Amino acid sequence: FANFGQWFQEVRSPGGSLSIVNHGAATDGRAAALTIPGRPDLGPGDWASPGSASELVFNQTFLYGKFETRVRFASCAERREEVVNGIFTYFRGGDQNGNGITDNSEIDIEQLCGTPSILWLTTYTDFDDFAPGRLRKLSKKIDMRTGAYEVFTDWPPTLTEQGRVPGLSLPSFPDANQFYTVGFEWRADAVRYYIRLDGRELDLFTIRDASRIPRRQAGFLLNVWHASTHWTDGASADYPASPATMLVDSVKIWR
Repeated sequence: FANFGQWFQEVRSPGGSLSIVNHGAATDGRAAALTIPGRPDLGPGDWASPGSASELVFNQTFLYGKFETRVRFASCAERREEVVNGIFTYFRGGDQNGNGITDNSEIDIEQLCGTPSILWLTTYTDFDDFAPGRLRKLSKKIDMRTGAYEVFTDWPPTLTEQGRVPGLSLPSFPDANQFYTVGFEWRADAVRYYIRLDGRELDLFTIRDASRIPRRQAGFLLNVWHASTHWTDGASADYPASPATMLVDSVKIWR
């Protein structure tokens, strides 16, 4: 992040902050700190959307490539509060595929601190609203501690697959003091998600269905924001009483 302004634009949430901090576990001893404030006076519905995120926005757009980040996820009160840690591409607009739904070119890695062992891996291709037939997405929900997973499609979510990711077992995930290297490879014929463990890439999810692969040029972003519900069960989730900070050690992008 020595030339931070050359690569990223900065977007701050209400009361949030973005700073470069010293950290002994970072590759070069420095990391970007994305923070949303601790506000015990706020409730589930306050500042509850990505529009109130603290965010890094890469200053170029992409059509395909490999995107890898090394991050320490923001934490909060488990099962009570909720903050989304997001690593993703995003573009929305037009209807290039002519299916009558607005194009939504999005590839997500999301970890929610209220249910911290779960990693959500999702592609969107079309989105107008949360109504049957108006949202096309494919999502894999993985328990990183056990490797157990479920795959869901569209809205309302339909369970289409269950199983276990071979070789995945991180009993302490996420360790509040540890950085994790996660990424995805976005190609014309596939989207592949992975986590880097012991110097190798462990595949988490590969999508080969052409209709589920985003086709529009998109930006690349990292953010933290408050969600009003826990995604696992839809229960109400409080705004964090203490500051929630994602530390970003590195971002690597291969075209």
